Amino acid sequence: MNPGSQESEAERYLLGLFDFEKERDARALAKPYTLERVECALDVLGRPERRFRVAHIAGTKGKGSTAEHLYRLVAQLAGGPVGLFTSPHLVSLRERIRLGEELIPPGDLLEFSRRVLELNRERFAGGLTFFETVLIVALLHFKARGAQLVILETGLGGRLDATNAVEKNLAVLTRIGLDHQELLGNTLELIAGEKAGILKRGVPALALKQLGAVNEVFLRRAREVGCALDFVEPPPAPQEVAPSAWENAHLALAAAARLFPDRIGAWPGAAAVAARTVRGRMDARRWRGQDFYLDAAHNGLSMEMLAGELRKYPGHYLLCFAMAAGRDPRDLLAPLLPVVGEAVFAELPGGRPGVSPHLILKVAKGLKPDIRARVLDESLESWMEKPVSGAVKLITGSFYIVGAALSLIEARPQSSG
Repeated sequence: MNPGSQESEAERYLLGLFDFEKERDARALAKPYTLERVECALDVLGRPERRFRVAHIAGTKGKGSTAEHLYRLVAQLAGGPVGLFTSPHLVSLRERIRLGEELIPPGDLLEFSRRVLELNRERFAGGLTFFETVLIVALLHFKARGAQLVILETGLGGRLDATNAVEKNLAVLTRIGLDHQELLGNTLELIAGEKAGILKRGVPALALKQLGAVNEVFLRRAREVGCALDFVEPPPAPQEVAPSAWENAHLALAAAARLFPDRIGAWPGAAAVAARTVRGRMDARRWRGQDFYLDAAHNGLSMEMLAGELRKYPGHYLLCFAMAAGRDPRDLLAPLLPVVGEAVFAELPGGRPGVSPHLILKVAKGLKPDIRARVLDESLESWMEKPVSGAVKLITGSFYIVGAALSLIEARPQSSG
């Protein structure tokens, strides 16, 4: 069996599972959030995470970038391979599971998917979710390949996120904002409480210092469970560095220093870390003679930060925007529309449930009546290829619209223009 067919078989199985990312409306009734399934599965499998150290990262904004930065910082220091588990993916499901410089090989993806499929049938009557299954596959892969340290990014929330069933050595909390209110609560304090659920007794923790109410929630949880919590308070960001990138860099550096305290002198400066491009986040590309700016911002807080960054570099931005179901378009569009010249609104790629582009257009017109905007009536590729002089094409609103654009950019040669 060739690697391509192995990957396809594994992905067909995994993507065919009940996916909390796709089935928002049915999830509470069909398979409520609980750690019991994944905890039981990990016990049956002999707790694979006990073979390596684990750093666990949760938050509303910056958890993916912080995880990426930490992964790169400690790659040479663990005495063996370093693993990274993130979500969602941009182009290939294999992106969620990385070890060293490599995505999980198709053969490993297939082998461990089959193993978990068998366990799922025998012990859980098919009850393990997509996210739970991919997490377990990742842990089995990391164990088999001799990982020494693994960085886990939560999928959604923290307290009841499947990654919270994994035993850890360090917990890290990034910036908190309003997101997934239907599941996590409609105030910063409630959401912070869910995220702070990753704090566990005896496990050291770091948190970005932010609003006082959020800090108090973190401190209260730390006292309740008996863990040592330290706050990271970055100095003001230099003008040339995005504040969010600056925060993420400082938090990643603090986590690296906590994991490897004897190597503090080896770390680069925060500005150097912040300057590292994270694929699909504040990601500038040149393709077919045109400039693109890709950012997977998908909640109000991340949109505010993206808009703040765009204001530093005034220009004519052409927006292509799509968003997942379950969010209010106003929250994402209100900070973004003032900095864009015109916009097209698209369906969410891949058949995922998204907000209707006609509804998004209506909301956009209400927020900015004079905006030149329409529903995208051609393919994303056609819109991307259509030449527009003196403009930057901005693609944002969801990981999946950014992933679709990246798959085109990375699959086809860059033009000399």
